[in-house]
Amino acid sequence: MPDYYDRYGYEWATADEDMTEPQERMLWYLSRKHQICLPFLESENATGQRVTKADACVLIDLIKAESPKVTPEYIDSLGRSGPYEGPGHPTTWRYCHDPPTDWQRQWMIDLTKALLIPVHATRKRTAGLTRGQASWLIDILREEKSRFMRPLDEKWLEDAVAECIMEVPLPKAEETDIELPKVEEQDILMGAPEVKVET
Repeated sequence: MPDYYDRYGYEWATADEDMTEPQERMLWYLSRKHQICLPFLESENATGQRVTKADACVLIDLIKAESPKVTPEYIDSLGRSGPYEGPGHPTTWRYCHDPPTDWQRQWMIDLTKALLIPVHATRKRTAGLTRGQASWLIDILREEKSRFMRPLDEKWLEDAVAECIMEVPLPKAEETDIELPKVEEQDILMGAPEVKVET
């Protein structure tokens, strides 16, 4: 998995210092807006957590991204040990089989454009992916972009999507009550609304 989390603060010179007041205020705001319980904000030292600047930075970004990576277990792990090691395999996420977020859709488009894959091909090939599969594909695209040596084509993207589907398969109907995402033709043609994402 790419070192997505490292660049959000764990290598700062002051990464291990306590989170700042602005970070704390932002977490208060985001926890209310997204209805996420952050017990370490309720009462000072009530949970024995010492949340650092780096922890707070990563948590703020994850909540803003509305990603499935913010779990109660992750929140409970903050301030108790070393840096967050990542969200785990997508199949362990509660929302793994939900449709991708608008943020994920736009990020896939931005990354494939950087790899010179046409937008229409990205929309066509990624239609029907789940949130977990989209996350896996984003990791592949980011890694490929970091070592970009040649323009890629729709066949390469098709193979990458197939790898994501094999790595993060849909559950069998008898195993779950999950309603799998429905893909409309207009979603493929129109794509997701524009969302600004740093790549």
